Amino acid sequence: MIFKAFGVKLEAFGYPTQLQALPFGFTAISSERHQTSSLRTHAEKRALAELIRKPNAVLEMTINFKMCADCHKFMKSASRVYEKGIIVEEPRLRHKFQGGSCSCLDDGGGKRGPK
Repeated sequence: MIFKAFGVKLEAFGYPTQLQALPFGFTAISSERHQTSSLRTHAEKRALAELIRKPNAVLEMTINFKMCADCHKFMKSASRVYEKGIIVEEPRLRHKFQGGSCSCLDDGGGKRGPK
């Protein structure tokens, strides 16, 4: 499966899973393996894996919720590993990931783009 290979490649380049991004109630009742598995299947990661597969695709997506800290770190890592810019448009914030960094400077105060 392309998504699994995509995640493994990023982990090999130093992407650390951010377990603290999960809700406390979930972490209190689940194993670390289950927590990691849960984070690996977030929609943003799946969407990016599909976009990466397509030659010359623009790596841009719109989501209707705030991206979790794990997905944010994942997008930063992917922009560095794949050497491509990635744009994620949240309802109130536009993130531009490039070379392992994000326009929000990791504080949620990113560049607001036109809707």
